[in-house]
Amino acid sequence: MNDDHPDAAGKHLADATALLDAGRHDGTGYLSGYVVECALKSVILHDRSFDPATGSHDATKLASWHKMLSTKQHGGHDLRKLATTLVGPEGARYLPDLPPTAAVFGWSEVLRYAPSGTVTPERGRSYHEWAGVAYTCSVLAMRADGVI
Repeated sequence: MNDDHPDAAGKHLADATALLDAGRHDGTGYLSGYVVECALKSVILHDRSFDPATGSHDATKLASWHKMLSTKQHGGHDLRKLATTLVGPEGARYLPDLPPTAAVFGWSEVLRYAPSGTVTPERGRSYHEWAGVAYTCSVLAMRADGVI
């Protein structure tokens, strides 16, 4: 698998920040959703494949879950479904606290087809804020703990 969800989350957050600073709210919103998606998938992949006894990830389980998470049945681009995926104690410590009313749950990957101005400045800032929360609580925390 060439997917690197933690790295993708970081690069999308950097790009979303640059777009936010430039007043490009559609792009900010679009990429912010992917930050959240990649962060949540990073947590799920870690949870499903990490063995605390060995301190390593099982490559077979990791590959299997990579494949499953790309399907609609196991989340696809559905942020609400990914955020409510049951994880064990290993993953729970890295799940970002995204309340059911978080604006980012209004995100969809089809924003890429929306006309200019679909994402308001307020919504773009809100999506970006939640992207930062998700990235910090998951990817940065897992890196700090040395598990990814």
